[in-house]
Amino acid sequence: MVPYQDSSCASSAGASLGADAFNLALYLISRGLEGVDAPIVHTLHDEVIIEARDAIMDQVQAIAKESMEEAFKKIIPEVSFVTEIRVVDSRKS
Repeated sequence: MVPYQDSSCASSAGASLGADAFNLALYLISRGLEGVDAPIVHTLHDEVIIEARDAIMDQVQAIAKESMEEAFKKIIPEVSFVTEIRVVDSRKS
């Protein structure tokens, strides 16, 4: 017999922390992009889609990466969080 352990509370708490961190990241990204011609155009699960010209791509990537990592470090400091940036040229899709 295997003892049953209800992990729904732990799972729910983890999901809640992740959602809080993601919402903070969205806020920090939008604040960082103020005055920059690079709007957030969509979010999907744990992804933020930002539209930007090639000339400011490095700046936008830095803002997104720093904001995501800062948000998760503030909300879940005991977990190491690394952001993966992918650049997609929608003109070639």
